[in-house]
Amino acid sequence: MKKKTYIFLAILAALVLLLTVREYCVPPEQIVKEAVKKSSVSGEYILCQRARTTGFDWHVTDAGEIGNNGEFCRIVGADPFRELPLHYDFAMADNTFVFYVESRREYYSEEMLQPIVEYTVSGWDILYPVRHEAVFGIGKSPKYILTSDLENKDTTE
Repeated sequence: MKKKTYIFLAILAALVLLLTVREYCVPPEQIVKEAVKKSSVSGEYILCQRARTTGFDWHVTDAGEIGNNGEFCRIVGADPFRELPLHYDFAMADNTFVFYVESRREYYSEEMLQPIVEYTVSGWDILYPVRHEAVFGIGKSPKYILTSDLENKDTTE
């Protein structure tokens, strides 16, 4: 019984030490964008996640009265992956983005041989909670996109 207690206390002490070092010794990351809660979003908007399919960038998870939930779409205008160099792991972390819709159109693509839904948007936000990359995202705030979520574009050698 004593051995288990010592092991437990050693693990607990190591965890407290790790969290203390992270809190006080590691410089804070800069905030790139603050997340919004769904209850604070207004106007015409859609909620989307990155599509994991060929031909489309986005999958609509909540279209309200504008479109259809579950449809794949293209976004024209403000797009987080065109505006920010987001890391691949961040892109695959099932984050939900809010797009503020100006218009919606459908057309038939001869190249893809199927109808295409396209939203023209004026802006975007990320929905709370922000999911960071799997391994190094532990302990990061779910309230923000941080500088560590961006690709390192340093070209110095």
